[in-house]
Formats: sequence, structure tokens, C-alpha cells
Amino acid sequence: MAVDLKDAFDLLAEFPGIGTKVENSRDLETRFWPIKRLGYDLYYRPRGEYLEVVAFWGSSREAGPKV
Repeated sequence: MAVDLKDAFDLLAEFPGIGTKVENSRDLETRFWPIKRLGYDLYYRPRGEYLEVVAFWGSSREAGPKV
């Protein structure tokens, strides 16, 4: 689990724009990236040199988080 999460963070830190933009978000830069092996979606916002993690959300849930 930790390796899959680290791999996702490493990829997104290098290419923050590859995540899918979240429609109806309060912040237009909010994106999500599915971590399929874990069954979770990572919701984040690029912030300069950093990623702001907004939610770590179970992909089996019917609705996504209010971000």
C-alpha cells in the first residue's frame, strides 16, 4: 500500500497536470488521480512546488468528496 501511494505522489509531483479536473469544485485547480490497486482516489491541488492533498477517497463510494 505504501509503495503504491508513494508512486502516485512521485508521479503527480513531477506531472501535476495529469490528474482529471474535478467539476463543480470550489477551486478550479482541484484534480483527482485513481490509485486502482488500493481502491482509492487521491484528490489534490497543485500549489507551486507542492501538492495540497484534499481527500483520499474510497473509489467504491457512490459520490466523491465535496472539494
